[in-house]
Amino acid sequence: VMTTYAKKWHEYRADKDRYTKPDLVVAFNTGMSMEETDGWVESIKLMLEDDIPCLFTMYQEDEAKGDYDLLQSLGAKIITERNAMNPFAVDIPTIDANRPDTFFHLNERYVCFKGCEK
Repeated sequence: VMTTYAKKWHEYRADKDRYTKPDLVVAFNTGMSMEETDGWVESIKLMLEDDIPCLFTMYQEDEAKGDYDLLQSLGAKIITERNAMNPFAVDIPTIDANRPDTFFHLNERYVCFKGCEK
């Protein structure tokens, strides 16, 4: 069964009527190290505390490095190598609306983590 929730993770976790600990958290193209980092930090800390396996994707190398560094700074036990290429990435390039001469691939990179380093 797949469940979605239209709020931030930490808000879902606080919703005692709806929250059920998941088997896996998947987040696509989060930009967590670039946008709304404070909200992501709050959410990720709870995911780590609950020892939930997580798979997050990123658009490109710079974003992947920033997200990896953020996870490391939070003490996440990272399972994948730094800047890992996603074998299931979208194969068709997308034009960056802010820089028309630049292309990226949806879900190009990924990172998996679960719990905290001991």
